[in-house]
Amino acid sequence: MYAALPHNIPSDIPQDVRQQIERLYDKDPAQRAYGASCLAKIGGRAVHAIPFLIGTLPDSSPIVRVPDGVRTCPGEEAATALSEIGKPAVGPLIGALVYKNTRQRAASALAKINDSDTIWLLLACLKTKDWHVRAGAACALGEMNDVRAVEFLIASLEDEHSSVQEAAARALGQLKDPLAVEPLIAALKSEFFPVRHNAAWALGELKDPRAVEPLITALKTGWFQFELVYVQVSVAEALSKITGKHFWLNRGRWRRWWHKNKESILAKP
Repeated sequence: MYAALPHNIPSDIPQDVRQQIERLYDKDPAQRAYGASCLAKIGGRAVHAIPFLIGTLPDSSPIVRVPDGVRTCPGEEAATALSEIGKPAVGPLIGALVYKNTRQRAASALAKINDSDTIWLLLACLKTKDWHVRAGAACALGEMNDVRAVEFLIASLEDEHSSVQEAAARALGQLKDPLAVEPLIAALKSEFFPVRHNAAWALGELKDPRAVEPLITALKTGWFQFELVYVQVSVAEALSKITGKHFWLNRGRWRRWWHKNKESILAKP
């Protein structure tokens, strides 16, 4: 994603920082990624590069990093650089959560910064009026692996916007706290198929046998519609993760197996 060199690069910043900012606008994606990785090494002293790195986050031009051969892109390297700059980047990163094409990378960068101030800022963002910010905050909280977020994310499963519900379900699957099992089971009945898909995925991550029967119930026949297939596959995969069995979309086999084994499985501590 090539962009012309901007005219607003401050003239009074360190020369090495300016040089790498200019590299972010090179026509060669490998050079753009290299510029971001150099800014990551400069760290906190590269604070003037923050807005330019934020602008690089959507850049998904694929490259193979030299010398380690890792597949990456300028946007991924920019996220790493922002996390290395640290707390000064938190506000701009939270702003980047609004946009779908920067949300995941901004969330990853925030997770790496991961201090108490960042956690509380993101929890506050779950209450803002803009659903884009709420969804982005839920996404970031899932990356941060902090159980303080669990009750707030459970509440977000009932947000008025389905994209926030979807992000909250995904985040709860990442956090793997058993408090989320019952709310996620309830989310399997959502009218929005992405919410059902992510709720099923999250239950598979939690691996709690209480979810088996509701997941079997969620398997439906007539799965020729794309949305239904999308959900059914995630439901079947969740059942396999929890039980170790592989009956795929065969609800009858799941029901027979569960009827036979339910008591012994639920009796386990």
